[in-house]
Parts: sequence; C-alpha cells; structure tokens
Amino acid sequence: MSIEKFTTATAASKIAEQNNSLYTRQKEALSASALTDKILYAAWPSDADAPHLHAATPVMRDGGHATIDYPTLRVAKENFIALVNFIRSDAAFTCDFLLDLTAIDLLHSPRETDAIENQGKRFRMIYLFRSTKPERRSAALRIEVPVGENEDVPSLVGIWAGANWPEREVFDLFGIHFSGHPDLRRILMPDNYRGHPLRKDFPVKGIGEDYLIEDLLYKRRNVD
Repeated sequence: MSIEKFTTATAASKIAEQNNSLYTRQKEALSASALTDKILYAAWPSDADAPHLHAATPVMRDGGHATIDYPTLRVAKENFIALVNFIRSDAAFTCDFLLDLTAIDLLHSPRETDAIENQGKRFRMIYLFRSTKPERRSAALRIEVPVGENEDVPSLVGIWAGANWPEREVFDLFGIHFSGHPDLRRILMPDNYRGHPLRKDFPVKGIGEDYLIEDLLYKRRNVD
C-alpha cells in the first residue's frame, strides 16, 4: 500500500471511529430525553470495519443489508419540530445546519414493508442535518417524516431560512404542503402547471402543453 493510500485509509478509519463514538453519545442522549417514546424508528450505525468509513447496519433494503454512515430517525409530523429543536440544542447533537430536504412517493411501492414503516402514508419527507462544529462536520443525521396525501408537514423556514426554496421545490414536484411557509408557490414549473411531476401517478409522457394554450385563450378572452 502506498503512503497516500495508507494515509487515506487511516484518516477514514479515524473519522469512522470518531463518528461512531459521537453516534453512541447521541443515542444515549435521545434515549434519556422525553422524545424517546415518540420516535417511530431509529437506525444507528454499528462499529465500522476499518478502514471503511461506512458502518454496516442491520437495516434491510430490497433483500440486502443497507449501509448507513449516519443515524436515521423517523418521527410523526406532530413531533417533528420538537425533535428538530432537540437535535439543535442538545450538546450531543448540535445539528445547527440543515443540509438538505426532499421527499419520496411510496405509491405502489414493491416493498410490502414500506406501507407499514410509513404508517400507511403515501409520502416520506427526508431531512439531512449536520453540525457546523469542525470536529463534527463529517457526521450527519437523517430524519424521516411520514406524510399523508392531504396532510401538511410543519415548515422549517422559521428555524432555517434556507428551507424556503427546498420546501417550495417539494411542494412544486410532489404537492406536499408545508404549514407555516411564508410563500408556498411553485418554483420550477409554471404557475399554471397542472399536477406534480415527481408523483408516481404522474403520466410518463407528461400532460402536454394544452394547459398553456387554454391559459392564453383565457387571458385573450378576458383582455378582449
């Protein structure tokens, strides 16, 4: 092994060891909190096999073991904000940075367990958080929130202003509403677009451009 490869492997091993130690403290902190009974599901990385950064977990995905290098917590939308505030303020977490957010449409999922894991709800919001502390920047935390067809999920804009546009994107492409969002409207598709392109029941060929013609005719009639 070259010195460069050895150095890289050693650094990855140290990062994995450091992160696993942090995840152990986080698991203990969450277990000792009032939120422990409100967590629907939790997956914590086990000890990583050096020199690999990723930690093997007992989580099953599509018939095989998934590899997760950060904890995953699933919580009902009613307890979502409480959990977010906890991971921001608790010393073991200090997750003060919203890294990303997106959604999954589980309609007609081939995995029978998806319906059970998601409480029978169609959508699942996915959030990634990280601490800005230098020694914790390699660690991350994922929170999942099941969301029903006509349900709202609390907006994070009041906590992180940067959630504004990502939430608008999820609204635009999936049709998920965010309660408390200051300006929830389309951000990628035209304002008069019909439907939400990333839904599983959205037509593969799209909806055509008739809606644009109808809109122009409507405006023309009203102007004339």
